[in-house]
Amino acid sequence: MYKRSDGSNKLNSFDCTILVDDIDEVISAIKANGGTIRPWEGKEKWEMKGLGWFSRTTDTEGDVFGLLQATEWQPK
Repeated sequence: MYKRSDGSNKLNSFDCTILVDDIDEVISAIKANGGTIRPWEGKEKWEMKGLGWFSRTTDTEGDVFGLLQATEWQPK
């Protein structure tokens, strides 16, 4: 366990990242259920070249986690 972030959007430890099929659908569901998206450079999601689309989110209890929709990279 680690201390929660101070809310500054700075990464202070490893965030759990969840592989999703449709990142836009999951972002919408998170917002509809009280979670928030942690924008980076003003974007809700951004492309990580050679990997896919990524987003950082916060649940209703303040826990931070990532979302990844793979494009080129595929899990084995």
